Amino acid sequence: MGDTLAFLVVDDSESVLHLHVAMLVARGHRCDFALNGCDAILKLSACDYDGVVTDNNMPGISGVDLVRASRGAYKPGELPFFIVTSDPREAVTDAVSGLPDVEVIAKPIDDAKIARILTVTRAARAARHASA
Repeated sequence: MGDTLAFLVVDDSESVLHLHVAMLVARGHRCDFALNGCDAILKLSACDYDGVVTDNNMPGISGVDLVRASRGAYKPGELPFFIVTSDPREAVTDAVSGLPDVEVIAKPIDDAKIARILTVTRAARAARHASA
């Protein structure tokens, strides 16, 4: 299993996407990325990730829509989603209310927020492997 986590990072802004990927890779983790929700859905169906870090405001499929579209393929506790947003946090939190394994994180991302993402993702992966 190792300590390296696999993330899918989704953002329509290439500069923000590359910043989030760089922060995770610098800590020794593997990242794949998508520039939109449609590509993210395809990657989620083809690859096994430990966590998903996604923007919310994207053309077509938002981060909230991505979570909803992906939930049928995973049991609760299997795949944490982190919606990174500059929107009012309460509005996004209300939109994902009742969906398991979703955290809303306010932009900008900093070391403390990355640490939280890693802690939650490690716990989810450990629970997934323990139940396998």
